[in-house]
Amino acid sequence: MAKDTDLSPAICLALHCRSHPSVGEWVMRHYAILQPCLYCTKPFFPRYAHTQFCSQPCWHKYRHVQASKNIIPRLLARIQQCVHEAMCLYCCWPWTGQRDPNEYGRLTVDRRPLLAHRLMYATWHQCILPPAVHVLHHCDNPPCCNPDHLFAGNQRINMQDAMHKRRHQFGERHSHAKIPTDGIALIHQLLAQGVYQRIIAEQFGVKREAISKIARGITRKLG
Repeated sequence: MAKDTDLSPAICLALHCRSHPSVGEWVMRHYAILQPCLYCTKPFFPRYAHTQFCSQPCWHKYRHVQASKNIIPRLLARIQQCVHEAMCLYCCWPWTGQRDPNEYGRLTVDRRPLLAHRLMYATWHQCILPPAVHVLHHCDNPPCCNPDHLFAGNQRINMQDAMHKRRHQFGERHSHAKIPTDGIALIHQLLAQGVYQRIIAEQFGVKREAISKIARGITRKLG
C-alpha cells in the first residue's frame, strides 16, 4: 500500500483506510493553515476543511445574530394590521401565527419560542427587555401586537392592572371559593335575623371562621 503521505483525502475516504479515520484529520495534519473566525475574526487552525468558527460559542453567537436579522420581516408577516394609519390608537393588530394556550402569539427565534408582543415592543422601542419586565396590554387582548396598545411594567404593576380591570380570580371565580355570590346575600340576611354563625357554616359546608370574615366584611363583600 502507498505511504501515509501519498494518499489523498478522496482515496482515504473511498478505501476506508484505518490510518486515516476521517478526511478532516488528514486535512488538519497536512494542510492546516490559519484562517479568521467568521464571527470574532480571530485566526485559528481549522480542524476540518469546512470549519468556519474558532469555537462553539462563536458558532452559537453567529447563529443568534443571523436569526435576529430576520425577526422584523417574520414578525410583520404574521401581524394583521388595520387599514388605518400606521399609528392607529384604536384597532388591535392580532397575531395570526402560532399561539400558546393563553392566546399569546409565539415566534420561534434561534430555536427558542418567544412571545410575539414582547418582540414587537422591543423592536418598536429598540430596547432590550430583561426577564423581570412584563409587556402588558391596554386593550386586554392577548393576541394584539399593536405597539400603542403595549406598555412595560413589573409583576406588581401587572397584578394591579389585572385587579383594576377585574381579570383576577375573586369571589366565586376563585378556585377555592365554596360559597356562590347569591349565597353571600343570604348569609347576611341570616345574620341579621340572629342565626348563629356556626349553624350558617354547617349549612354552607364551611368553617365558622369563614362566616365570621364575611360578617365583618373582610372577605366576599357585597356589591
